Amino acid sequence: MDDLVQLTRDKDVAIITINNPPVNALSTAVAQGIAQAIEQVGRDDAIKAVVLIGGGGLHPKSETRV
Repeated sequence: MDDLVQLTRDKDVAIITINNPPVNALSTAVAQGIAQAIEQVGRDDAIKAVVLIGGGGLHPKSETRV
């Protein structure tokens, strides 16, 4: 995991934060960071829930043009 994705914990809740300014785009590196965070959370039996948020007040964005 790198600076694009951070994993923190608040009691029994894991918080995965995407920090990929300016819009928290879901790049390959972000997807890999999320996968690594989920693997780490999966090894912790004390975690009851996982929250995925976008840092900086913006939500993760994936754009598809048709």
